Amino acid sequence: MRRLFVALMVLCLFVPNNPSYAQRITLTITEGTTLYDVLQLISNRTGQVIYVSKQDSKVVRNYRFPPHMIGVTIKADTAGQALSFLFGVGWDGSPIPTEVRAKLNETYMLSRTPPQIKIANYTSWSCNNRYFDWEPVKGGARVIVRLQPDGDIVKREPFGLELADEFTLDTVRDMIKQRTGIYINIEPEEHRFMPSNLLPQYKSMKVKEPFLVPMRVAQLSLVFGTLLNEKWTLGEWLSIITEGLNLHSRQRGCLWKWTAWVNGDKLIYTLRCYAHPKL
Repeated sequence: MRRLFVALMVLCLFVPNNPSYAQRITLTITEGTTLYDVLQLISNRTGQVIYVSKQDSKVVRNYRFPPHMIGVTIKADTAGQALSFLFGVGWDGSPIPTEVRAKLNETYMLSRTPPQIKIANYTSWSCNNRYFDWEPVKGGARVIVRLQPDGDIVKREPFGLELADEFTLDTVRDMIKQRTGIYINIEPEEHRFMPSNLLPQYKSMKVKEPFLVPMRVAQLSLVFGTLLNEKWTLGEWLSIITEGLNLHSRQRGCLWKWTAWVNGDKLIYTLRCYAHPKL
């Protein structure tokens, strides 16, 4: 068994088997691939030591990749190239047509290693924040977990929402603002509604003009049931809401995810459709 070395309060998890020469890194991600597996391969192929703190090592060992990364092949010549690819964003798995992507910036790219958020026994990949980062250190690289387990940048206490099935998304958003003081942006705002002619339950209605239907808590109940009566952190609530939005807008092909990013001394939280960008 490979020994673990402790130095400078950092746990050295990846020690190359043969550091005397470097090889090109090539690896196709599968459902069973863990981040630990990938980092071990990078270390073995490049001769670079990869450090992970003892606190973060459990996350690295257990992390598996999101569905949109299954089948993606990592190709790199150096550890830095491989880590920058892994912990960056890209068009892997994006539903946006290739010819449109050139007009867009990174805003609509998907994180290659987002957090896997657990809502009791339900697993959500609806957060698009980057879970990991890395930095060069003498003789190797250090991998860092940059988020809380719920995908948020900062740790927040759980809170409850007294929800009723008839409440709309806008009502839930207002309730979150009352509890936390945080306003949740939605982009594009108009996509929080679905035209009635695209929803199966309204297709039999004979109306001259389709009407707009908001997402309601009833759709969250279909997925999460009595879990909605419990207390969750802001990140967990955002994942719950995002899953409901994806269910509500399935007929239009939306792909909703949420992000948090720092703007000066503020954290900006956004629900965004990653399938239908504004050009």
